[in-house]
Amino acid sequence: MKLKYSLAIVVLLAVPVLSSQLEEIYVQTAPGSFNHQAVVGLYNSEQKSKVNFLFSGTPKQTFEKAVQAGKPAFVALSNNLLPGHLVGQTVEAMKDYKVSSVTGAVILPIAMCLLRSKTSIESGTQLKAIASHPAALKQINQWKKNRSLSELEEPDGTSVAAAKVATGKLPQNTGAIASCWLSTLLPNLVVVESGIQDTTDNKTLFGRLTVRKRSQPVSEEIARKELQLIEDKAFAMAINVASK
Repeated sequence: MKLKYSLAIVVLLAVPVLSSQLEEIYVQTAPGSFNHQAVVGLYNSEQKSKVNFLFSGTPKQTFEKAVQAGKPAFVALSNNLLPGHLVGQTVEAMKDYKVSSVTGAVILPIAMCLLRSKTSIESGTQLKAIASHPAALKQINQWKKNRSLSELEEPDGTSVAAAKVATGKLPQNTGAIASCWLSTLLPNLVVVESGIQDTTDNKTLFGRLTVRKRSQPVSEEIARKELQLIEDKAFAMAINVASK
């Protein structure tokens, strides 16, 4: 995760927190991500003011930091469009970490939106390129079909691509493919089109987990079997959060 871009979202939010006074939870990826939207949906309005979300990169990095701090981790567990449904990076993390308990879960519909900077809209700059995570770019094939747009892959996530668009780190002719929710976090972003994903039946299951480090790594087969059991437990308690 390239912190200099994701921090732009934190600065723009301008919400001071005293971590010693708040519940802490380590969250996969960056501020403004689908993970961020999901974890916020796990808490009611009163609870949210008492939680400090610590964004931590990949599932493995998130598990590592959570274990070191003795705090819960919040990661993506599965997506109904993935082969086998389980999130590959989380399977990888499960090789080195074991889940002790599931303490909360969220199902979030994944809706892709085209976001552009207010500056580009006001200047009438034509859209010539889109930036996003590679996985997100693969989920809008029908929308891209009749458009001749260059694609810029942002491996650090959809929210990082959107932050670059909002802060002028990318040319004005570039838009971001990400959650519409980011327009509420980054004032310079405008939703140009919403719901542009290929299928509306695109849902991700996220879990708040207590994890511990394994004494020895396990095989991918064992990691998958364990994550499948965690997925079942998470589904049983999951709350549905509306995509924004």
